[in-house]
Amino acid sequence: MMLSAHSFVFSSQLLLLLWLRNSKAFFIQTSLQPPRVALSMIQNNDNDDPEIAMERNEQRTCIKQFLTQRSIQSFMFLAEQVRDPHTADWVERLLGKSDLLNYHGTGAFDITKYPAWDSFFLELIQQPKTSIIIQAKRRGRGHGGWSKNNPYLKDRYVEYEVKIDPENLLPRIMAVREQLANEFVTDVDSVRIANDQILDSYDETVVGGSTTKAFDRMAYTILMDKIAMDNALDKFNSSPFRKGSFDLLQLLSLQEAIHRTLREYMSLGESKEVSFQFLRDFYINRLSSHFDGYQQYGRADDFLEELLLTMPSVKTLDGHMEFTDPVSIAKDIIDERSEVLLNWKDEMIRVPDDHISLRKVMWTKQMTSMGEMGGEVSSPQSVTVDEGAFE
Repeated sequence: MMLSAHSFVFSSQLLLLLWLRNSKAFFIQTSLQPPRVALSMIQNNDNDDPEIAMERNEQRTCIKQFLTQRSIQSFMFLAEQVRDPHTADWVERLLGKSDLLNYHGTGAFDITKYPAWDSFFLELIQQPKTSIIIQAKRRGRGHGGWSKNNPYLKDRYVEYEVKIDPENLLPRIMAVREQLANEFVTDVDSVRIANDQILDSYDETVVGGSTTKAFDRMAYTILMDKIAMDNALDKFNSSPFRKGSFDLLQLLSLQEAIHRTLREYMSLGESKEVSFQFLRDFYINRLSSHFDGYQQYGRADDFLEELLLTMPSVKTLDGHMEFTDPVSIAKDIIDERSEVLLNWKDEMIRVPDDHISLRKVMWTKQMTSMGEMGGEVSSPQSVTVDEGAFE
C-alpha cells in the first residue's frame, strides 16, 4: 500500500521554508522563488519563528529519531513473526499511525508529539496494563452435521485474552534499538564509502561521454559484500529491514547534508548567493518526490544524479553575470555528507549509554507499580478478527 507523501510527516518543505524565511537579510531578492503553495503555507502559519523552524528541521533529520522509528517497525515485524500481531497493532494505535510496518520513509513520527528520540518511550512507560479480548471467527459455519451453507446458522467465535504490559514492551524495543544501532555503525561506514566514490565515478562516466547516467551506484554492492563478510565471520545476523534501513540512511544523510550546505552558503553571504538560491529551489522542488512520505528505493542517488546532470547556467544578478555550477554544489553536499556520516557513527556507538537514563525511568516505574500491587489495568478492549486457527 503506497501512502500519501504527507501521511506521516510534518512537511520538510514547510520546515525548510520557515527556516529560510529571513534569507533576505543575507541575499538580494531575485526572481527565484519557492513554489507558491509553500509561500501560502508560510503566510498561514502563526508559528513562523526561524529558530523554531531550524530546530524542527534538525528533529526531522535526527539519526536517533530515525533509529527509534526503525526499532519500532522491526519490533512490530518480530511480534507478527511470533504470531502476536495484536501487540504490534496496539503499538501502532498508540503512535496514531496506520500501516507503519509497510512504511518506507524517514519521517514516520509526528515531531510535534514526539520531538526527541525517547519521547515515544517515555509515553509508552506511562501506559497502563491492557487486556485485549480477541473474538476470533471460526472458518465455516457448518457444525453438528449441518451444512456450512445453511443461512440460518450464525457465525461462531472463540474468545481469548491478550495482555499488553507496556513496562515489558519497553526493554524489548530497546534491545532491538541497540541491535540496530550496532548495525548502523557498520552501515553508515558503507554509505560513506559509496558516497566518497561518487565524484570519481562521475568523472569516469559523464566526462567519458554519458548523458543519461551520472555515476555507478555502488552502495548496495558494498552493503551486500559487508553482509556476506559478516555472515562468513558469524558476527551478527542482519535485522529484518536492513536493506530498507540502509536505503533510508542514504536518504536521510543526504537530506541532513543538504541542510548543512544551505546553512553554510547562507553564512557566507553574497559570495554564495547564487549557489544558495539554486540549491534551495532545486531541493524544495524535490522534497515531496524524493524526501517526504513514502519513498521508492534509490531516491538519494536519484537526487544526486539529477543534480550532477543539470547543466551549468548563467544569470544576471544586480547588473552582473553570475555562474551556477551544479557539479560544484554536488561536491559540497557530498563532502558535507561524509562529515554527517562520521558524526552519526559516533552517535550510534553511544546508543547504549543513551539508554541508561531511560532504564532508570523504567526501573522507577516498575518499583512504583510493585508498590501499587501490579499497577493499574485498563478496561479490556474487544477486537474481532477472522482467524483460521480455530476450525
